[in-house]
Amino acid sequence: MQISWSLEAVNKVQSIRKYLLEEWSEDEVNSFLMKLMNFEKRVVRHPKLYPASLKYPSLEKLSSANINL
Repeated sequence: MQISWSLEAVNKVQSIRKYLLEEWSEDEVNSFLMKLMNFEKRVVRHPKLYPASLKYPSLEKLSSANINL
């Protein structure tokens, strides 16, 4: 399984990264990115833990409500 990010999701991550770089240390930025990568790995291992997208049933829908970084 491969993770595909929507343009909106990519933009949000870039925005969060930019904010963290402005307000926090490089360590905090790296910590956030590592947690995000670990979450991706969990999704790859257990994709059915997340609801299928209504628009694209073969894809799982992830939202901030079901992401625990």
